[in-house]
Amino acid sequence: MYLVLHKKINDKNMVSSIINLDVATDLPQEVIDSGVIVENEPSPEAVTGKTATVYIDIDTKKYYYEYADRPLTQDEEIADLKAKLKVTQDAIDATLLT
Repeated sequence: MYLVLHKKINDKNMVSSIINLDVATDLPQEVIDSGVIVENEPSPEAVTGKTATVYIDIDTKKYYYEYADRPLTQDEEIADLKAKLKVTQDAIDATLLT
């Protein structure tokens, strides 16, 4: 089980920290009372060019992620250019073979 501490951001409850209760069983009661206890913690999807922000619905105790655009890293840009180059090269090869 996990204790999820959250803060209200734009009418949503953004997760500020997650504490594994199996490991941190000596937490003060006031800390436990200030959060929401949930069964599991889902992982965000890896989306190129996006940053995941985790939120929690405190009524249903469900996590969800919202994704915002971010600049590509140098490695992501290189991978994207390599993929585009391969498509271009495949098209050229197909044209030359016909």
